[in-house]
Amino acid sequence: MERRPGRPHLSASPGRSRAAADRSAEDGTPLSECFRDALASFPSGVTVVTTMDGEGTPRGFTATAFASVSAEPPKILVCLSRSAECFAAFDGSERFCVNILADHHHGVALTFASRGADKFTAASFGNSERGMPVLEEAVAFLDCEVDQRVESGDHTVLIGDVVDCVVRQQHRPLVYFRRAFHNLGEVGSG
Repeated sequence: MERRPGRPHLSASPGRSRAAADRSAEDGTPLSECFRDALASFPSGVTVVTTMDGEGTPRGFTATAFASVSAEPPKILVCLSRSAECFAAFDGSERFCVNILADHHHGVALTFASRGADKFTAASFGNSERGMPVLEEAVAFLDCEVDQRVESGDHTVLIGDVVDCVVRQQHRPLVYFRRAFHNLGEVGSG
């Protein structure tokens, strides 16, 4: 198979062949499928990102695409699909809150990842001091003001200045790995 320019070619070590389950775009697996499988192989925390729309209605979505951008000043990023039902609310708001889910929040994650659900009845929510919806048993939450919106592919990257955060030490985080939820202890063992 012909190599694409600019892509390193990784071959099996001498005396070792690839496992039968290995997949590669070079082996004929569609690149988009291989890409999704590769990203699913990266364990990630799970968040619910919330805001208020222009009418004062809470809106939110589940995200695993969440990361720190800067420690000083504190900035984070989260990625939102432009086809999400709540996209207009986030596009029109200058504030949002990232709630880091606890290991017992599987149902909350699934509800906020779905369309058409009454999402804010899935768990107990309060409000941050700045009025953003906050999951009461979240591991932590980060209250943010929008710094930038960057369009990339089919998503908008929301970059936020963190203006407040709360960490709850008594909860353990929910982890997403290979398209399933796990407790941190499960991922760390074996």
